[in-house]
Formats: sequence, structure tokens, C-alpha cells
Amino acid sequence: TGSGGNGSANTGGGGGGGGNSGGGASTGGSGVVILRWLISSGTITVGAGLTADATTTSGSYYVKRITAGSGNVSWT
Repeated sequence: TGSGGNGSANTGGGGGGGGNSGGGASTGGSGVVILRWLISSGTITVGAGLTADATTTSGSYYVKRITAGSGNVSWT
């Protein structure tokens, strides 16, 4: 018996399956959106309904991770 474990947050990982004697399956992890764009392309504006990490750089690119919410992203 036994239930499966939940998926990890912000990975999109699936939840574990239940045991063969009636244990319940678990929920999947929440998703994540990762944006990567050339620094020379400008910056982005993340809408108020989205939860995002600070913009980081990786070589010639900006990187932004959005972990929750609903809304728009625009390039400026």
C-alpha cells in the first residue's frame, strides 16, 4: 500500500502513482516558464499577475524565470 509523492514545485514534474493495494496517486508539480533572449534585443516587462525571479544574465543573454500567475510579457 501507500500513496505516491507529490511532484516538485516549479518543475512540471508528475506526481507519483499509488501502490498496488489502493494507495492514492499524488498531484503533479507546478510548471515554470523560462525566457532567454539576447541582451541586444532589449528588456522585458512582466505583467502584474505573474510571479517572476529577477532577470539574470548568461553570456550574451538575459534569463527570466516565471513560476506562477497569469498575464502578459512584453519586450521593450
